[in-house]
Amino acid sequence: MTEEKRSLKAIIHNERRKLRATFFNGVAIALVALGVARPFFDSAEVTNDQLILMLSAVSGAAVLHLLAIRILGRMKSED
Repeated sequence: MTEEKRSLKAIIHNERRKLRATFFNGVAIALVALGVARPFFDSAEVTNDQLILMLSAVSGAAVLHLLAIRILGRMKSED
């Protein structure tokens, strides 16, 4: 395989990784928006059930964000 083809394959690989990481990060943002911000706008006081939902949403979002970081960490060198 030529050097040019190898470089092109690395570029394609990296772009797919970036798209995958962006997807997971977007889902994490949506989780925070729905799980944390929404209960504050729905009622004046936060119940225990809502607090559990918020903590679950933040935990899930953190896991997805860390997954996105890990995906980006496995990018190939384009040299």
